[in-house]
Amino acid sequence: NPLPAGPRTFAFITEDPIPAPQFITLYVPEGQKAQYEQMDLWKLMTIEEMDIEKRYGIKWVEGMWDFQVGGLFYKINPAEEGEPKTVTVVKPQVWYLNPDGSKVSNWSSEFPYRQSEIVIPETVQNAGITYIVNTIGDYAFRYSQNLTSLTIPNSVTTVGAAIVEYTPKLEKLSIPESVVNVGWLAFARSGASEITVPASASQWYDECCAFQQSENLRHVSFAEGLTLIPARMFFGCHAIQKLYIPDNV
Repeated sequence: NPLPAGPRTFAFITEDPIPAPQFITLYVPEGQKAQYEQMDLWKLMTIEEMDIEKRYGIKWVEGMWDFQVGGLFYKINPAEEGEPKTVTVVKPQVWYLNPDGSKVSNWSSEFPYRQSEIVIPETVQNAGITYIVNTIGDYAFRYSQNLTSLTIPNSVTTVGAAIVEYTPKLEKLSIPESVVNVGWLAFARSGASEITVPASASQWYDECCAFQQSENLRHVSFAEGLTLIPARMFFGCHAIQKLYIPDNV
């Protein structure tokens, strides 16, 4: 029988004699228990789902973030004295650890947000200091497979690269009028079906491919006042049915 899609771990039983199947525990990726239970090869075993935190010990890579509030991770931005204190929403990196605490390998991996709905606040407090949330960092919500709704506040002026890449369930995504700088592949490969591009968005990464291969994207509007549409903005968006472009573009 074909194995379900997704990460898999294989192990060899070295006991002699080999235990009866019902005494063997098979650990499978989160959400795939039912798929394995349908297979003759596995259904006699005890099947237990394990999410990423259970499957691996996790240690945060130092320096990737400064604090976390409300399930979001923040990095404090450099600022001159007297300037507003600002932060960037980031996706931290983690080391995966063996049971003895050693690293699984010498590489680190992004740790995806697991929430289904995320509302980024305009300001956030830490250690008695109030920070303005003005940036969403590169890859911040990439591979967040549960994400269905993302609210970006009017305080955000910069959106990094590929912030929602590979978020197939993300249907609700709005870009506020405060956004000026937009990174490469910023909103690519999400599940959004309708998008309005604000007039404030004037600084685009060269050949930005901002919405590349957003396969559910059907309706696109450019806000009045927008003067430039960057190259390759909708490369691979084959489902677009309606596109509104104002006269001053």
